[in-house]
Amino acid sequence: MTGQPVTDVNHQMRINQALADQHDMLVAARRELMRWDDTAKKNFRMAFGNDSLQARYDMMDQIDKQIKLNQKYSTANFRYAEQKYREPDLVAYVYPNDPNTVYLDDRFFSASRDGRNTIGGTLIHEFSHFSNIAGTDDHAYGERNTTALSALSSMFGKLNPFKNAARNNADNVKYYFEGAKDRADFQKFMEDARKFREGLQKNSTP
Repeated sequence: MTGQPVTDVNHQMRINQALADQHDMLVAARRELMRWDDTAKKNFRMAFGNDSLQARYDMMDQIDKQIKLNQKYSTANFRYAEQKYREPDLVAYVYPNDPNTVYLDDRFFSASRDGRNTIGGTLIHEFSHFSNIAGTDDHAYGERNTTALSALSSMFGKLNPFKNAARNNADNVKYYFEGAKDRADFQKFMEDARKFREGLQKNSTP
């Protein structure tokens, strides 16, 4: 099955879920960047080491490109990982100059839709590698290493040769978008709770 189109029905369903989750994450992050208040700036700075306007514009541009590609994608754009690249830690990969295909290994299909290292976040990570999206690299993997990379990107001001390293790292991008979706979900939960509480108070008023 390696290198072949994804034909398993359950796997196709998982891909469709991942595409939907990816879209939701992108939209949530775009709303946060449009708001660009102190909290939004802090979240961005924690993820990438700086909150310059140029960094913000570049990320919004990436979001728009990812959304457009996401809307064009279907299960036909996915293949099983090629045997030569399969290893225990592999989840997915792409060829940067081929934005029409994402290769998936077994770990992708068992990954979660919530929290970190999600299926939607994985697609954001892989899309960011495409040269016509952002051309990111894999400088660091995992939350601990990406946090360290973000800290490195924040040091020494404009003279820092690593100032763009976090924004150019696919896992930093992934975690930022997963976090944006979590924050949006939490805000909606709090708003729903407030409305529910107000409804109770209104109904209990003599």
